[in-house]
Amino acid sequence: MDRKREAKIEKRVKEKIIIFDGAMGTSLQKYSLTPDDFWGKDGCYEILNLSRPEIVGEVHVSFLKAGCEVIETNTFGASRLALEENGLRDKAYEINLAAARLAREVASSFSTSDRPRFVSGSMGPGKRLPSLGQIGFDELGNSYYEQAAGLIDGGVDLLQVETAQDLLQIKAALVAIFKAQKEKSKKLPVMVDVTVDSSGRMLLGTDMLTLVTALSSFPLFSVGLNCGDGPQVMVEALRILKRNSPFLISALPNAGRPALKDGKYVYNLSPDVFASELKKLIEEFGVSLAGGCCGTTPEHLKAAIREIEHFHPARRNYRFSPGCASTFRAQPFRVKPRPLIIAERTNVNGSQAFRSLLLKEDFESMAEVAREQQREGAHLTDVALATPGRDEAADWKIFMPKLNLNLEIPVMIDTTNVRALEAALKNYGGKVIINSINLEDGGHKAQEIIAVAREFGAALIALTLDENGLARTAKEKLRVASRLYELLVEENNFEPADIFFDPLTFSLATGDRDYYDAGWQTIAAIRLIKDKFTRSQTILGISNISYGLTAELRPYINSIFLSLALEAGLDAAIIHHSKIMPLPKIPEKILKLGKDLVLNRRRANYDPLAELLSEKSLLPSLSVSLRKNIRPEEVVVEAVVNGEAAQIEELIRELLKEYSPLSIINEFLLKGMDRVGELFGSQNLPLPFVLKSAETVKKALTVIKPYLPADDENRHRGRIVLATVKGDVHDIGKNLVGLILEANGFEVIDLGINQEAGKIIQAIDEFKPQAVGLSGLLVKSCWMMKDYLETMTEHGLKIPVLCGGAALERSFVGKVLKPIYQGDVYYGKDAMEALEIMKLLAERKVKNT
Repeated sequence: MDRKREAKIEKRVKEKIIIFDGAMGTSLQKYSLTPDDFWGKDGCYEILNLSRPEIVGEVHVSFLKAGCEVIETNTFGASRLALEENGLRDKAYEINLAAARLAREVASSFSTSDRPRFVSGSMGPGKRLPSLGQIGFDELGNSYYEQAAGLIDGGVDLLQVETAQDLLQIKAALVAIFKAQKEKSKKLPVMVDVTVDSSGRMLLGTDMLTLVTALSSFPLFSVGLNCGDGPQVMVEALRILKRNSPFLISALPNAGRPALKDGKYVYNLSPDVFASELKKLIEEFGVSLAGGCCGTTPEHLKAAIREIEHFHPARRNYRFSPGCASTFRAQPFRVKPRPLIIAERTNVNGSQAFRSLLLKEDFESMAEVAREQQREGAHLTDVALATPGRDEAADWKIFMPKLNLNLEIPVMIDTTNVRALEAALKNYGGKVIINSINLEDGGHKAQEIIAVAREFGAALIALTLDENGLARTAKEKLRVASRLYELLVEENNFEPADIFFDPLTFSLATGDRDYYDAGWQTIAAIRLIKDKFTRSQTILGISNISYGLTAELRPYINSIFLSLALEAGLDAAIIHHSKIMPLPKIPEKILKLGKDLVLNRRRANYDPLAELLSEKSLLPSLSVSLRKNIRPEEVVVEAVVNGEAAQIEELIRELLKEYSPLSIINEFLLKGMDRVGELFGSQNLPLPFVLKSAETVKKALTVIKPYLPADDENRHRGRIVLATVKGDVHDIGKNLVGLILEANGFEVIDLGINQEAGKIIQAIDEFKPQAVGLSGLLVKSCWMMKDYLETMTEHGLKIPVLCGGAALERSFVGKVLKPIYQGDVYYGKDAMEALEIMKLLAERKVKNT
């Protein structure tokens, strides 16, 4: 292994911007090549490595003379699958070996001690995408493996997966590359370059935050962009990478947009313009590896080198949150408010309905169960398919592709069957959590699963279960967790942030004195584990605590146990979250008895479990019905807080007989949402219940809207564009703001949820609003608002901006948002405060006219 070359390139990138070459194909097209040069395989430029190596060498020389430090092998289409179209599949290794040796020889002839030259092994995407079912993971991976083997044996300095369009395709390439490196005892840097559209997304809809999260557990040298329609198209994607990527950033754009002229593609950026645009990308987005792709000639790179030759890599203050990802969405492991919610109804062991669907092989309906949990607010879904008499691996092979392209929330793979696990991972592009490993057999099975998790870049749940069985006391749970940490981190170099410790719990329903303190011991273990392993997470299957209790009791005990576990620091919970309730919704006596049961506060002549089981009259229906003889305001507030969507419509219709529509909104519904906000802020109302309350208010507003006054003279006092920021799909607060503003004479342009900055800027230009309203429920949305304001400033905008959302605070607006925007930024605590701000802006407009 040539450690000298490896050390040089990794050291060099810390000293200066590394300059790659340009387009091999564009240069080769300038030669008068004949069919004989292509061995009758017209257009297969990779065959020139064997038929006309001197021409390929001349192209390498031209870029090195221009000043490039890295030349890419002429192997973009040299995988077995790509060569198959020309009947050359059996020459894949030979072509890659020859191309690498040729580039190595040329680069070495230019390399000096103070200016080393490097060779990057180019590995293109081919024409078939695994996520679309066009090719299998193993077939694609084998093709990449053969290509990587030839490039490594030929002496490349790094390997470059480029023009990638599919997360699953990237994963197949990386698994193959690292397998080849391991078998050949080589450790080379690995680059991943993807191609995006103007929105900053890959072909299948993956954004850059999702990309880096999905790849975060692979040991990559860099993640960046290549190809596309020129440098400008890369801006939005690079903006996200700059602020969120833990990897070095690369940018190798085309020379603008291609156009067909006289049967050839012509690119519209001159060398000087290309150089200027590339320089901007480096200066603004912290790019460390730069070069060109289609249409870029030695002249383009020579001009670029004049601009950037002496640049030093910029320091990036990125903020990366460890997490998992689907094809479409990144999900941080640590959320606020806790817990990370993992839905459990896609588990054949916990859901008879889901098991029945599997037995009927109704995979579409199974996928719909997962989507329903997504709509209910789950962050992930736990999927378990192991069923006696069925081939678990075969079921994963059918079911996982449906989740890969049709589910936004990521997946937890619940299996200890290694063959089934691999089948699942080979059909899912995102980053999963594997559930789980333990030390029951001393760690032999755990070692197998750890190896698979590392190979596919997955996170892991580690159970406090060893050769002695389930650890019972807090100290025993910590001891087993410590052994697991040693196995994972110290023996297998596993990333601590990718570990979830599950301290497990016994049921409180057994009546066995040895397990009276099962709940308390688990809660104590959470504290101990969190204190010792600060970079890792804790997780629990909440419903285990109540297994065996009556159906009436279980939701109460589960809810109380979850609340106490969260106080101890629990990060994630596997729960049927629609059956979890906030503590204020639990009757006072049940709450006291439940806490006494979980915390084992038994004493002489007092057994909280016995009292709970004997006092069935204490257990009202889980859905609190609307009651008479209570003030209407209190009834509406209760309905909103409890999320009683079924009753709210009838109640509103009754209230409309006595109260005005605006009174119901301002005096009843808003107070209910205020109460929801208070409970949410104090972590007494989990996120799913906020969403249930939101749906309840939505239904109420649907009933009210036709009754709102249409005062023509008071209409259009001003116009506002409203949008929920990118990555956030919550809209209840935004919708309520819009309705209140409309009722008070303002025109509202509602762009909807998950909106990018570019769409908002486009709407400003189109509708000429008086203000923009940015909304978001999540903590990350607050930082997204900062990104949007910076982008708006870059576009020269000064329009007033209202910012609001559950996680947003007035101090954040004042200290973070206002200083970076050249216009006015306002904090809208709620719909009524947003209305007052818009009234002030309207008065200012009137005074200025």
